[in-house]
Amino acid sequence: MNLPRKCLALLLFIFAFLPVAFATGAGLPSVPCQGTIVSPTDDLATIINNGKKGQTFCIEGEHRITSTIQIRSGQSLIGTTNNARISGAVVLNPWHPTSTQGVYYYDGPYANTPPHQQDEYTIHGGNVCYWVTTYLDDLFFRTGVNNDQRIMRVLSETEVDPTQPVTTRGQAVTAGEAGRFFFDYSNHRIYVSLPNNLDPNAATVDLAIRLNNPNGDVLLFGAGQTNVTIQNLYIEKSMNYGLYPGIGWTLKDVTVRFIHNVGIYGMMGYEKQPAIIDNSLLTNNGRLALDANFTKNLIITNSEMSWNNIANFRHTLGQTGDGVCRDYKDAGAFHIYNDIGTPTQPAVTINNLRSHHNIGDGLWSDDGSQYNQITNSTLIDNERFGFYDEISCQVLFSGNTIYGNGYPIKNTDVVGGTGGVDVNDSNYGTFSSNLIYGNDGGYAFHLTLQTEHADMLSNRCLGAGGDGDTSNSLKHNQITGNTVYSCSALSSIGKVWGAGGSLNSRENQYLSNHYYLSDSTSNWFVDGDGKGGRDIPEDWGTWQQSNHDVQGSLAVGCARRTYDPEQIAYNFSGDGSPGRPYAGLIADKSGDLYGTTLLGGSNNHGAVFELTPTSSGWNESILYSFAGGTDGSHPAGNLIFDAAGHLYGTTTAGGGGNCPEGCGTVFELTPASGGWTESVIYSFTGGSDGRQPYSGLILSKQGTLYGTASLGGTVSANCPAGCGTVFALTPDGGVWSESVLYPFAGGNDGSAPYAGLTADKSGNLYGTTTAGGPMGDGTVFELASASGQWKETLLHTFSGNDGAVPYGGLVFDSANNLYGTAFQGGSGNYGVIFELVPETGGAWKETVLHTFWNNPAANPAAGLVIDSTGTLLGTAMQGGNSNSCAGECGVVFALSPTANHTWKYGVLHVFGGGTDGYASTAPVLVTGTGILVGTTQAGGIQGGGMVFEVNY
Repeated sequence: MNLPRKCLALLLFIFAFLPVAFATGAGLPSVPCQGTIVSPTDDLATIINNGKKGQTFCIEGEHRITSTIQIRSGQSLIGTTNNARISGAVVLNPWHPTSTQGVYYYDGPYANTPPHQQDEYTIHGGNVCYWVTTYLDDLFFRTGVNNDQRIMRVLSETEVDPTQPVTTRGQAVTAGEAGRFFFDYSNHRIYVSLPNNLDPNAATVDLAIRLNNPNGDVLLFGAGQTNVTIQNLYIEKSMNYGLYPGIGWTLKDVTVRFIHNVGIYGMMGYEKQPAIIDNSLLTNNGRLALDANFTKNLIITNSEMSWNNIANFRHTLGQTGDGVCRDYKDAGAFHIYNDIGTPTQPAVTINNLRSHHNIGDGLWSDDGSQYNQITNSTLIDNERFGFYDEISCQVLFSGNTIYGNGYPIKNTDVVGGTGGVDVNDSNYGTFSSNLIYGNDGGYAFHLTLQTEHADMLSNRCLGAGGDGDTSNSLKHNQITGNTVYSCSALSSIGKVWGAGGSLNSRENQYLSNHYYLSDSTSNWFVDGDGKGGRDIPEDWGTWQQSNHDVQGSLAVGCARRTYDPEQIAYNFSGDGSPGRPYAGLIADKSGDLYGTTLLGGSNNHGAVFELTPTSSGWNESILYSFAGGTDGSHPAGNLIFDAAGHLYGTTTAGGGGNCPEGCGTVFELTPASGGWTESVIYSFTGGSDGRQPYSGLILSKQGTLYGTASLGGTVSANCPAGCGTVFALTPDGGVWSESVLYPFAGGNDGSAPYAGLTADKSGNLYGTTTAGGPMGDGTVFELASASGQWKETLLHTFSGNDGAVPYGGLVFDSANNLYGTAFQGGSGNYGVIFELVPETGGAWKETVLHTFWNNPAANPAAGLVIDSTGTLLGTAMQGGNSNSCAGECGVVFALSPTANHTWKYGVLHVFGGGTDGYASTAPVLVTGTGILVGTTQAGGIQGGGMVFEVNY
């Protein structure tokens, strides 16, 4: 679920296995390079085309080319800036408004061109099924440095109106595209609408054009050239190919995107020199991310393939555009096609790849491919299979995570017969130690035997006597030690198409796998009968009697919740007791936990609670129930202790002021022999002092409390209720005085701070705002005091791709780098984890460490905590692939630094909804025993939220 941007006040009421490194691709700043410097004003194509073998080119900034760049052996192309890119697109402007709100048109020279189309599937035959797929001149836009997005093509002017349904066959609204456009070739106009009715004149809108090249439209061409290095470059926006490499090329920190046909066509290694793709991102390419047929010694590591086949290439046996579609046919992420290695040197080695949201398969091995290895990779949310192993031999598929596959993205007719892993007429495969779950649109793990299959003579290992002969295929496959969750009713485990006999008769074996299914009695398994070619559904007992998984296990419960154990520490009811904890927890020296709830308590205006550990669990005590009047109402922020053991916090409402339910308070709880006494130390008026503080407080060594108010302060056109404030409360003889340190101004300045503050060793304050900045996507700010005055400095303003709407606060590491989360933004608009590093001269450099996707996690509303190893820990409010919650239930995650200065992301727990809880919006608390403690707003036994513990 991709939530629309909204005030956190509304979000408050939305109740209502292994670490994986993610590729960053291009965009690194200040990459060292010694060679020929090519500045943005230079003619890049001419300079490289006139270059020599072995020459190094240091490329700065953006270069739009109109002819192909010819690469020579030994050359290196290195992007030295974070926006170093080679693009085959031209900028279109101006744009003129139409009478339809949000719709504009361009009628300049690039609109006066005939259609550029591809009607056939190149050498593989078959016509293209959808007309919309055939058009090659794609349109894109960006509003920041690198946050480019592909605009969805429609085939009528009416459909450009974002309020109208999309009727173009083969097209659907997805997170892989944004906005809509129609190229009216007859009337020489291009119509466009961008998200949120954005004026295209305020963005950069560009169109892929035909390149002057006899080898076809390709940005970088180097067929036959060897030992080339491409580093830290965006290769983007071509009608046909992005790169056409030769042999032994290395791509490192490269992003290949927005290519209408194939991102990388051909990637060949040889015995002594592998071809390498490392830490690279291949995304949003029209048909395939990578086509490397007949390759040798190709190594892919720490990389990502996502949203490929976004142009929806499918083939038809009829006329082009008839809409009667068959399969994808060479479309999706990476079609491993006739790639044949040896026992000592695989043709293709893939490790730590993340392949997701491809319109097709996460990975597809085909046409006699042999001796390939796929390990430690994540294949998720792909439209057909996570892994499709078709007429291949000796694949090693181990330690991978496969989930959420087999659900429609653009093609609603691709249902059933899809799912996690399918081994189709392949031999001698080893599938071990994989985690497979949530592929409930189809099968979990199947061996498939077809009665006949084309191209069976592509490799002798298939044992075929003729082109379609499958009599010796689907043999000697081992499925060993996997963990499989399945809620599907499709006999999701075993062998389908029973002709040819049972699994055992073909020497295939399921061994020591562990299953988590909805029940222990249904026919979850299937085998062939060895007689009339029937499929025989089997229950667990029959399956084991057939000598399958004799050392395996079955447990009831098909929805995977966690790899590491999670314990529910306490369930809130909200009925006279606290309920709906929005904030996180703090602990005292005895290990007691303290927190607040938004609702519940004796008056249902929220409460402050304490949890005390006992031998049988946790006991709850209510320290204070808010009455909803001048004492405050609906606390949403964390608590803080002072040295005397007093607690301090805020409420979002109550108190006094010019707000319908009160403008909020700052309160103190003082322990006494008979309980705790509450006193309000400040009531907001709703004017220049601020209103509605959602955050907790921090306490200085001098005893001053600092916090933020989300509204109030300066009123402007952007902030009719005020842009929010940073305030201080200073004690003096038992009396507290409030002062506004900074009122936000909105516009280019920040507005609407929801998170609390962080202080450095000098007492400077740091925080985030959810809005403001040039793009309106929020800011990171610093407040520094000098001579009694506080000065604000914007350390970073968000622009979408680098994050947007940061609801959470910031945390320092030991090197004084800042870390945080953004609720939205990133490639899929599901949020990011970011780092800010101080540089010489006072500037700060932002780096996106991780981009969230809807699965396995999305929309982090809370800030991060950091443990003693430098691992960042947090929660995401959405995602997790649980069908129990609208928008999914959320996760607990970890992001760990590695020795090679990358970060490894892992999901520690997936919330399952119901009694397991969901919608965590608070930071976790790290205890000294390797346990994280946190809260969820909703779920639990009584639905009022809960406190959870997760081992990590």
